[in-house]
Amino acid sequence: IIQDLAILSNISWRVLMVDEAHQLKSTGCPLFQSLGFIRRDFCCLLTDTPLQNSATELFALLNFVDGKKFHDRTVFLNRFERITELEQANELHSELSSYIFPCVKEDFERSLPPTGVSRLKATGAGKKVNKQISYDKYGKMFDEQGPFKNADDFFKLFGDFRKPKSSKMALVVEEMKDENRYTIKQCTLAKKLGILHRSRRGNTVRVHIIMMSEVQVYHIKGLDKSCHYTIRESDVSLFEDLCCSFDLEVLVYHPDQDYHTSFLTIDNNASCYKVQMCQIFNVMPKQGLKERNSNLSISYGHSKRIKGISGGPPKQTRGMIDKAPDLIPLLVSNLLVDLTKELDTAYGGAVSTSFFRNVNFSQQMGGNFGVKPSGRNAFEGVDASRRVLGPQDTSILMAHCDVLNDCREHYDFCTVLKAVVKDAAGEDNLLSVIAYTRRDVGDYCISENLNHQIMSDYSCATSVFDGIAPTLATPKRNRSKKTARPGEQV
Repeated sequence: IIQDLAILSNISWRVLMVDEAHQLKSTGCPLFQSLGFIRRDFCCLLTDTPLQNSATELFALLNFVDGKKFHDRTVFLNRFERITELEQANELHSELSSYIFPCVKEDFERSLPPTGVSRLKATGAGKKVNKQISYDKYGKMFDEQGPFKNADDFFKLFGDFRKPKSSKMALVVEEMKDENRYTIKQCTLAKKLGILHRSRRGNTVRVHIIMMSEVQVYHIKGLDKSCHYTIRESDVSLFEDLCCSFDLEVLVYHPDQDYHTSFLTIDNNASCYKVQMCQIFNVMPKQGLKERNSNLSISYGHSKRIKGISGGPPKQTRGMIDKAPDLIPLLVSNLLVDLTKELDTAYGGAVSTSFFRNVNFSQQMGGNFGVKPSGRNAFEGVDASRRVLGPQDTSILMAHCDVLNDCREHYDFCTVLKAVVKDAAGEDNLLSVIAYTRRDVGDYCISENLNHQIMSDYSCATSVFDGIAPTLATPKRNRSKKTARPGEQV
């Protein structure tokens, strides 16, 4: 482009389209300045690389697209470089709505292969043969001798044919169909039913395998209805064969690149969080943690219910006061704010936080410890957990399903920050900080228009989808027959 600039700049172009447009994130770069000389009627920038929470980079792209409106960098940064109020975020979203069009290929061209597929699939007769071979070798044994709470239990059946156990883990997420109505009972049964259980396979869209990196951040839409667990990286190939025997599509996400799909976004180059994660690890208590799904965990957020009111409303937990008093400031003051920015960037501002929930829940995180978020926070609960990585069975995260409470589109997100940290004995620990936009407050939706009146078992789902506050009835005790309608993909 730069070499041919003299020729290109003499032509009046109808449209200028720039691929890999994140290269224009600095107004001083040669490409930015060179393309500025090209006359055009219309300009379109294409990129699949999110901005790294930088108002300066955002201004550069907007200035290139519309230099007349976005001409003063100082004014723009004064308005949006540090967003601390909900009104600022809404104002920025309004400014961007005419310029940014977030989309993923799955929404437009469904014949394209999904990102991250690690193998070519056979078709026709070859597909049937491969499926039958895999089922005879793996699937039949799996169904006859299961259920298996983790992959280690299944692969032990192969004895000497197995590779040495790897201490590196890969997260497996069984993505469920959007239209599937997933009950609270099914969520709680996930641990008992274990991995790839036949009761879920008919409703499983695909299986995601996320390989571990030193520090990574990923955002998942609707994790509450997707059973997840870990397997050893040395078993990934065998696990793919097992999925193939059930004709399940498998996507593998490797640690040397980033990904963005409608279901999840992964940033494998999150080293900027390494110092914070080490600080969190150092102040976590060494004993008294709750053992959950082979994690040693501690939770904070709106997950308890006020006594005397059936079902809620939720109140903030206080269990960390004696166990880890120094942990709350590290989690709430800055980390949740930074992860909110990451989440907004990943999904183009599609994450919704109503004014009622924001004022009464997410922005009040840390209030009972005298701490408050330093900026906008979209999360109502957070877990901090650790596991020692090694050949022992406790290194494996057990199959389970998180129970959240808000099934509306754009409201149900989970952001996970993971880092490998060495303890005093020199052993590798996997430290995870898991932030929920809707914490486990039971199977209740809370109406922002009717304050603390509670609706039982997602009975509010239809009305909330339409944006209408429903008339509330007394919560019913028998909740097992109710179902939760999951939100649609972004």
